[in-house]
Amino acid sequence: TATSTEEVVTTTVASDPTEAPIATTASVLSTVISTLSSDEQPSSTAAATGFKEEEPSAEVLPCSVEFCDFSLSDEFLMRYKVNSSEGSMSVELIYDGVAWLGLALSNDGGMIGSESVIGIPGGVAPQKYYLGGKDTSAVVPMEDERQTLLNSTIELMNDQTVMKFTKLMKEPGEIEIASTGDNFILWAHGFDSNLGYHQSRDQFVLSL
Repeated sequence: TATSTEEVVTTTVASDPTEAPIATTASVLSTVISTLSSDEQPSSTAAATGFKEEEPSAEVLPCSVEFCDFSLSDEFLMRYKVNSSEGSMSVELIYDGVAWLGLALSNDGGMIGSESVIGIPGGVAPQKYYLGGKDTSAVVPMEDERQTLLNSTIELMNDQTVMKFTKLMKEPGEIEIASTGDNFILWAHGFDSNLGYHQSRDQFVLSL
């Protein structure tokens, strides 16, 4: 019985101290076996540890909460943020110097046929342009009804040219900014604030 077992263990410990570890080990094993045979077993790791298992959170798209920085060159920085709920993209271009700035969408990475946002310091607010060729005469503003940029500005700040605008990602008859997949982007800046041949330019692929 339980009583007689306790008496044996007590007697063993009292009569011979060298056997105490054996008796204690037997007692511990008995307790473990009794616990494992219990009908009330933890249903999960969370129940066993007492910690609540967290549900996986919804994925947050990068650059949709705050602006992401993308270095175009040593002196030219692009910052952008996707406004998912509004279907638009906000862009900031920061150039170390004074010059016109341009950022264009292309179907194939080429300049001709691309659609650009160009800002000229001291001029009107940044506008959307067709790039019909490499000559300045082929760079023409889009029609008034297509001038849909939001909050477009260009200004000089601390010896830098800063252009900001927000563009709808999908507009009828225009190159779409794809929320998934690749976007062919062109950038350029001039020698000064007079729109003309670019001092520097390049292209890259942006995946949102």
